[in-house]
Amino acid sequence: MSMLKSFFETGNDPALFDGLKIAREKEFYAQLTEVGSSQGGIYTMTEKMAEASLKILSQLLTRHYDQRVILLIDEYDVPLDKAFQGGYYDEMVNLIRNLLGNALKTNDSLYFAVFTGCLRISKESIFTDLNNLKVHTISDIRYDEYFGFTDADVDEILASYGLFSYKDVIRDWYDGYRFGDTDVYCPWDVINYCDELLAELRLPVGVHQREGRGTKKIIKYGIAFCEKECMVVMA
Repeated sequence: MSMLKSFFETGNDPALFDGLKIAREKEFYAQLTEVGSSQGGIYTMTEKMAEASLKILSQLLTRHYDQRVILLIDEYDVPLDKAFQGGYYDEMVNLIRNLLGNALKTNDSLYFAVFTGCLRISKESIFTDLNNLKVHTISDIRYDEYFGFTDADVDEILASYGLFSYKDVIRDWYDGYRFGDTDVYCPWDVINYCDELLAELRLPVGVHQREGRGTKKIIKYGIAFCEKECMVVMA
C-alpha cells in the first residue's frame, strides 16, 4: 500500500518507478489518481471514482490474470439500510446504482456476479438499468442445503472430532432453520459448541464432568441462538 501511495500521490519523484511494470501502465492506472488527494494524512475518494472502482478493479484483475473475474458481494443491502437510518438514502441509492451499473453492465472483464442480502432485489431502485438478474430466495429448493449445515454435515463434523454422542443435544438446540425442503443447523453455533466441548474434554479427568458444567454451555449458546433468531424475525 505504501508503494501505491507513493505512485499515485502528487509531489513524489516519478523516477522511483523507472523500469518497473507499474510505470509502463501509467496511462491505465491514471484513472485512479483521484484517490491520491490527501488532507492531513486522510485520503479521500470522489463519488465519480467510487462509482467506477469495481469496474476498474475487475479490469486490473483481468489484465493481470488473463481471465474474467467473478464478483461476490455479501450483504449488498446493508449500506442502504444504514443510509436510510442516517437520512441519506437517496444519495446512497444513486451511488450504489452507478457503482453496480458500471461493474455489471457492459463490463467485458466480468464473468458473473453473486449478491447476497436480506432485502429482496428491487429492479425499481438500485437495479433500474439491469435486466439480467435472477433472484433466488430462501424458499428456492434448488439451494436449500447451502444456507447452513445439513444433518449429514453435522454427522461428519461430530464423527471427525469424536463427539457423535452429543448429536441429540446439538439437534435439540441448533437444528432450528428450514430452507425450502431442508432442515439446517446454524453453522456458527455448531462450530462454537464443538469448540467448547473439545476444550472441556481436554481438561484433566473429572473437571469437565462437574455437575451443571455442560448444561451451562448448552444454555449459553442456546440463548445466543434465540437472540439471533429473534433479531432476524424482527428485521
